Amino acid sequence: QIELMARVKSMLMLSVSRRVLKEKYRLIEQNNSFIHTLMESIPHPLAYYKLDGVIIKCNRRFDVLLGRANQVVPGTTIYDLFFFTNDGIHREQDRKLIHDLIDVTYETEVAGCNYIFSKTFLCNPHIGMEGIVCIMTDVSELKQAHEEVLESKKRELTTGALRLIQLSELNNGLLSDLEKVIFHTDDEGSE
Repeated sequence: QIELMARVKSMLMLSVSRRVLKEKYRLIEQNNSFIHTLMESIPHPLAYYKLDGVIIKCNRRFDVLLGRANQVVPGTTIYDLFFFTNDGIHREQDRKLIHDLIDVTYETEVAGCNYIFSKTFLCNPHIGMEGIVCIMTDVSELKQAHEEVLESKKRELTTGALRLIQLSELNNGLLSDLEKVIFHTDDEGSE
């Protein structure tokens, strides 16, 4: 009878533990769903990766940027994906982030476009620094617009300078004509 009661208690505890675990699992799934939705709602390529560069999660915009229809292959590092650019800058900035514990922002080219990389670290209070979150912002259009404005201003300055030169030549011609008129007037007045 004691053994039977012990088994019943054990089964009740297992049942309660199972319910608690199911509830925790449901909450974790709910949080994961929220995080996934949040990542997808960010209008820029975003990746979350371990300190060694292995990608844990990324949004679709990140996949599209890299020309991948499917999600990044597990075990792929952020450095593997940017081998075609200067991946040294990514490694260097990640080391700086990890060593100095400060967010980093830098600009580099990816797939023919200029991107600003904004990186911060994710800390777990029990473990410490756990991974890096990287958001990429395409600034190509802004740079192009800036260059167009600069070119426009250069043309305006050049046009203005040419007009000034023309006006200066006109003034010199008028002064020369005026001097001749004054010279002839002075000559006539003295005669």
